[in-house]
Amino acid sequence: MTTRNKNVVRVAVLALFAAACFVATQIDYQDISDRITSSQFEPSAEVADLSGNLELTDKGKRILYASSPVVAEGKEFNTNCAGGGDEHVNVLGCYYAKKIFVFAVKNDQVAGIKEVTLAHELLHAVWARLGEREHTKLGALLRQVYEKNAYLNDKMQYYAPSEFENELHSIVGTEVRDLPEELELHYAKYFKNRAAIVTTFEGYNEVFNQLMAQSEELSAKMAVLEKDITALKTDYEGRRDTLNAEITDFNRRADNHAFASNSDFYSERAILERDINDLNGLYEEINQKISEYNNLVEQYNAISVHLTELANSISSATPPVEF
Repeated sequence: MTTRNKNVVRVAVLALFAAACFVATQIDYQDISDRITSSQFEPSAEVADLSGNLELTDKGKRILYASSPVVAEGKEFNTNCAGGGDEHVNVLGCYYAKKIFVFAVKNDQVAGIKEVTLAHELLHAVWARLGEREHTKLGALLRQVYEKNAYLNDKMQYYAPSEFENELHSIVGTEVRDLPEELELHYAKYFKNRAAIVTTFEGYNEVFNQLMAQSEELSAKMAVLEKDITALKTDYEGRRDTLNAEITDFNRRADNHAFASNSDFYSERAILERDINDLNGLYEEINQKISEYNNLVEQYNAISVHLTELANSISSATPPVEF
């Protein structure tokens, strides 16, 4: 072998060595750790059912089980998910100390809420595994969705800037139906059927939306009725005072025989009787509107109680309500 050939061989060996080193640096140690941890995790029957309902990919299930998910009752949940004191947000789950906790909601009216919460927290675990470059890329895509979505604009106002994109990543992935292809491909790494998760969310969220819509409609009707009743009562009181003065004057003149003829007496009395009937009719109209208003108040209060019960049933801060 010539010297030249030896040099060529040496360069080739060095190139192969460099390639081997490059491959070694690309080993996903987090994935290896997830595979080991998830293989050792024994899910509860409920967690197994919930994760099955989510139709996770192998990678999604691996990250989920590596996060040791648990459906927790109030005391255990609050111990691990402390800090959910914002009055605008019911904390239904958390990703804490690399573990996932889901609150044990027991209300069939919001069926599916635990599945969606589990998916939401899984995406927090996913976010924790992404690098800075991926955070930057996804963050830009997520903010584009956020800027065009009124629902997200309203919901995200309660989150601190430091957790904004992390929360947006979980909320968009589980609650927003139509997304750019690049984001869909990202979520498809973890969910086989993300659309089904969004449908589940929309199902139980609609329970709240309908009650809120009914409440707002009743409130608007009550406001209109209250305004009408106030105006009618003002009109009634003015006409009543005027009529009482006219009746007093009529009786005084009748007692003093001040009418020129019986015809004048009966003619004026007929006018007063007509005005009395009209005033009584106005009084009945007011009472009818008051009755209608009171009926609306009863409906409004019933819906308010229902909303409170629903809110309490998904709040770890209140005793669980069986449904």
